[in-house]
Amino acid sequence: MNECNISSNLLAIKDNQINKIENNPKDRYNIVYIILYGLGCGTTLPWNFFITANSYFSMKFESEPLLTKTFQNYFSLAAMLPNLLMMFLNVIYLQRFSRVKRICISLFIMIVVSIATTSLVLTDTYSWTVQFFVITIVMLVVINGSAAVFQGALFGFASLLPSKYLQAVMAGQGLGGLLVSVISIISMFGNIIASAFGCFCTAAVALIISMVMYILLERLSFVKFYTRKLLLDSVCLEEFKEKSHVFTEDTPEDHKHNDSTIIVQPEKNGILHIFKKILPASLSAFLVFFVTLSVFPSTIARIQSSSNQHNQWTDKFFIPVTCFLLFNLGDFLGKCLSGFVYWPKNSRLLILMCATRLVFLPLFALCNAQPRDNGTLIVFQHDAWPILFTIVFATTNGYLGCIAVMQGPTYVNARDAEMAGTIMVFSVVAGLTCGAAFSFAIAPNL
Repeated sequence: MNECNISSNLLAIKDNQINKIENNPKDRYNIVYIILYGLGCGTTLPWNFFITANSYFSMKFESEPLLTKTFQNYFSLAAMLPNLLMMFLNVIYLQRFSRVKRICISLFIMIVVSIATTSLVLTDTYSWTVQFFVITIVMLVVINGSAAVFQGALFGFASLLPSKYLQAVMAGQGLGGLLVSVISIISMFGNIIASAFGCFCTAAVALIISMVMYILLERLSFVKFYTRKLLLDSVCLEEFKEKSHVFTEDTPEDHKHNDSTIIVQPEKNGILHIFKKILPASLSAFLVFFVTLSVFPSTIARIQSSSNQHNQWTDKFFIPVTCFLLFNLGDFLGKCLSGFVYWPKNSRLLILMCATRLVFLPLFALCNAQPRDNGTLIVFQHDAWPILFTIVFATTNGYLGCIAVMQGPTYVNARDAEMAGTIMVFSVVAGLTCGAAFSFAIAPNL
């Protein structure tokens, strides 16, 4: 068969592919977008309730002053290390287990642990504080390990769809953090124990709803189209020529019927090959979340009001509002903004902007973070400084983090999109883990 016949066949394949894309099912009423938004919200609820229940855990650990001061650091580390490990295994063994199994099993484990955490709220642990601390750390390890599997599978799944659905998952995570902060502040008007019980119970219910939503999602025709057909058919003509081996046999029968059989053997891309392609986006995501976990919440949650007046605002609401509420609000708005403004598209500029956020490490350390055992100089004394820093810090975290994660899958073809999405989440978790570990280097030097 001659070159002309090969080109005709390739063109026919491309035309058929375009027709399929043009006739694909629609996301009616944006139901897929809404469900992914909700699932993104569900991925962060358990962890966010742990880190925002500052008053509850401070009360639980009050018999151990050292734990009262450092438990946020231990929480961050206990959450991020298993998250990183499970995310790594998720990348390596992506094809060993189906997406449905990974998501449903991980959600089930998270539900069980959330229920166990809720039951401990009503238990008097004063006489066995250290043991309660160990149990809490173990539950954090389990719930965040499961969350890693859930997130990895969810982001890989969203990467198979148009990019706005990946943004929906990220924005949903921001919404989850914001809702937790609002609930936590509202609950402060009541009893600490009752409020903590309500918060952890809410997390368990939200995870149950997430499982139901995901089962519904897999049944939608829009999702089936992209996960079963588009993934196999969306290799463009140029990529088809470059990465496929076309075997033909030029026989009399071929000439007679002007027909031939093309056997396509796509190039098999390994994990390392895909990682190299998405390295700029991966590095950007790592930098964003490394900076964030280096000071949030370990350092920012220790910044107290410098006002001489003692009232409800300075003594009770200052940290929950200026640290957790402002951060989650800015993070959510940043992630929403990424759905309207996609910039920068240049990978080097994106890396530079993400690296610039390192300036926040000394900025927050020089605010009124207490206690300051080493007597470090307080440069930004006024309460307006940490508020301003937190707004910019949180908004850039949400915006740049979302842009980086969205960029990753665009560097590869459709068949590698799921793996690229999973690797991007691994990069996020790696940044979070390294940041959590680095927070121990910042806190003792204040």
